[in-house]
Amino acid sequence: MLPLIAAALLGAQASPSHSSVRLLAGDYNPGPNAKLEIGLEVKLEPGWHTYWLNPGDSGSPIKVDLTLPEGWTAENWRWPAPDRFETAGIVSFGYSERAVLHATVTTGPTPLEAAQIKADVRLLVCEDACVPESGSATLDLKSGRQADAELEETAKLIPAIATNANATFAWGKQVVLEFDTEVWPASGHVQFFPAKPGTIDHATPVLEAEGSAGHWTLELKPSEYLQEVPETLEGVAIPVNANGRAIGPALWISAKKKA
Repeated sequence: MLPLIAAALLGAQASPSHSSVRLLAGDYNPGPNAKLEIGLEVKLEPGWHTYWLNPGDSGSPIKVDLTLPEGWTAENWRWPAPDRFETAGIVSFGYSERAVLHATVTTGPTPLEAAQIKADVRLLVCEDACVPESGSATLDLKSGRQADAELEETAKLIPAIATNANATFAWGKQVVLEFDTEVWPASGHVQFFPAKPGTIDHATPVLEAEGSAGHWTLELKPSEYLQEVPETLEGVAIPVNANGRAIGPALWISAKKKA
């Protein structure tokens, strides 16, 4: 119920604002069908947070309407790994202070010496209470524009896609997720953030994690709100120590259901 209420609230603008938005971009070279990396920066006042693509038990994800020049296209936004927030037993996934989403834009067949990109953003921000906010950002591009320095740094916070991971899962009383990676330590604890609500339990997603020779097996707790077993299980996995600190890179896992 809480996510539905939050989504309904997003049509209004809160005042005063506790957030701001800004567009970033890489080098702009106006060739035909060129690739351009962009970022959407969301900044929050101290003590406030907003939500990941799966907000968890409550909240609503950041929503972005992107306006591009005619003939230009944009891939889906790539989200930085989220943090976990818990209040009165309600577990949410999101960001405090700052988050930068990334996307790759492809320019049209006709080179433009100057162009403009606009982002209209809606988000729910929370402290002791939650309020809906909205904002807009524009980015003027000119031939030869140099990349924003922050873009390269914030790209490091985007989970790497686990390629050649041979990721599979088996659904039962528990969900057994298996994948290969050579970029994690040999053993440790794992945090898992399911990309889709209603699949994996938000409060205690990982029941057990075991790594050996680059092969990892996670036992996950299914959500009590599950309606149908998915064909694909996706999410962000992060190796952590006993104190919850990351000890390896965050990975985007996309696993296929075992036959």
